[in-house]
Parts: sequence; C-alpha cells; structure tokens
Amino acid sequence: MSGGQRRLGAVWPLFDLVVRTPRLELRLPREDEFPDLVALVDAGVHDPDTMPFFVPWTDREPARRARESAQWFWGQRANWSPDKWTFTGAVFVDGRPVGMQDVGAEHFRAVRSVETGSWLGRHPLDPRAPGAVTTVSKCSTTGNGS
Repeated sequence: MSGGQRRLGAVWPLFDLVVRTPRLELRLPREDEFPDLVALVDAGVHDPDTMPFFVPWTDREPARRARESAQWFWGQRANWSPDKWTFTGAVFVDGRPVGMQDVGAEHFRAVRSVETGSWLGRHPLDPRAPGAVTTVSKCSTTGNGS
C-alpha cells in the first residue's frame, strides 16, 4: 500500500468478515454497491400482493426507499457496539448481488441469541438455491447448525 493508505478492514474490521461457499459470498456491501442492491429491491423482492416484512419498507416510494436503505446500511455500522449490533451482509452469487442477510443481537454476551432478516431479489437464478445456501452460511456464522 503506497502513500500510507490502509485497507478498509484495518479501519473497520467487519469489512474483512466474509463467508464464502462454492456458490456465494456474504459480506458487508461497499458504498459503491448500494445502488445495485437498491436496483434489486426496485425489481421486486416479493409478490406485490403480499407483505412478508413487519415494516413495509418495500412499499415505499423508490427514491425514499433508496435513501432509507443507504441510511440503514450506514446506521448499522455507525451504531455498532459489543452490546447492540447488526451485521448487514450482502449476498453475492458469481460476483453479482442477489440479496441481503442481516444478523443482529442485543446483549449477545448474556443472551447468546441473534435475530435475522433477509431478502432475495427476483432474479433469473433458481430462487431456492441462493436462499438455502444463505441459510447454511448464516448458521455457520452464528454457530447454530439447526
């Protein structure tokens, strides 16, 4: 590294956390990848006649949804602490973003429990395969094999 530049992971170690399988990669998205993730949401992540999320964020107007998505990504990083954290991992298949997988906890050292949330874009890949592989990766990350 020239000119005293540091790797991003040296400044924020979570950028070095990557879960890989033969088909996918789960890692923090970089800011220049936010627009691709927002485009996935714009193309749809669920049947428009149903709402699978507790907060109906996918129904928001596209510009507002894009802005709030970026704020979510930044906010989870900015507010990270040992007692309250959320890892907002982007899921990539063959280098292309296909969805998100969040894993978070409050008071993890005491309760040893996490909460998760995820979505996959409606893309030409087999919709079952990336989700199944994401679940396996999530379980290996949290240490829960069930």
